[in-house]
Formats: sequence, structure tokens, C-alpha cells
Amino acid sequence: MDTIALDSSWYGGRYETNPTTGVTTALLNLATRIYTFGWYATNLKTLEQLRQWEKSFRDRWTVFFPQDARDVYYQLNAIVDSNIGDTPGFKGDVKAALQSIKAQVLLITAKEDMYNQPDEILMVKEAIPKATHIHIDSPLGHVICCTNVDREATKIMDQEIAKFLAKLR
Repeated sequence: MDTIALDSSWYGGRYETNPTTGVTTALLNLATRIYTFGWYATNLKTLEQLRQWEKSFRDRWTVFFPQDARDVYYQLNAIVDSNIGDTPGFKGDVKAALQSIKAQVLLITAKEDMYNQPDEILMVKEAIPKATHIHIDSPLGHVICCTNVDREATKIMDQEIAKFLAKLR
């Protein structure tokens, strides 16, 4: 959020022209956690490979799929400020709030996802009474959620979601 706010075109979010430098830099900072450490070590062995990857990433989010700075800023704000334990009645107790969930829940994570840490996911799975957790091993980490980025992960997710939904009927 600070990276976006430091863009001289941000104007406290009241801009008329999207401050692309701030939003692109913020997304590039987040990009270091998209894949697994193994993916980076295998695919970005030289400075030239790193620079090419950075350029393609920057082009993706500024040319092909431009991101609005306010949208990214407030998504990040929601992530930073969200705490299910702050729900009225739980007095900051995250575990109690999770234990109150009555719905069937399907959690799908990548084994080495650097955004959704394994210990946090395990705590969530154990706290939600009717939680099912699918753990997918993929070098693509967090981006397995994007359809067909990892075809095998997509296939596993399709099968597991179908099984989960069939259980609900």
C-alpha cells in the first residue's frame, strides 16, 4: 500500500490518471511470493532471465491487464486489516470465530504457497468443524489458483471440487 501511496500521481486515491508506476511496483514486490523458491531457482538463474521475467510481469499488469491503483490498494488494505476474530462477539479470538462456521468448507492450497502459510492453513482446517483440506504439490505455488497455469493442479482441483460439491447434495 505504501508503494502505491508513494507514487506522486496517487493524490490520496483521488487521481484522474491511474498511477501506474506505484501499482506496478507494488505488484512486482508481491510477485516474489507468487511461485515457490524452487520455481525461482530453476527459472531465474541469471540476471538476464530475472530482468526478462520482470519485464513480462510488468507488461502483463500495465499493458495487457492494467490494474487500477485504488482497486489494488484497497484489496491490500482488506488483507492487512482483515481478522475474523474481530467479528462482533469473538473479542479477537480467531479460533473461536472459525469454530463458529457451520458450513462445509473446502480449502485448497499449494504445498509451498508463500502467501498462505502451511501452519496458518492447518490452524484454519483444524478450527473449522466441517473443513476439508486439499494440499497440492506444485512448483507454481500460489498461482495454481489460475486455471491451467499448472494443468495437473487444475485437474486435481476440478476433481476435488466436484467430489466436494457431490457431497453437498
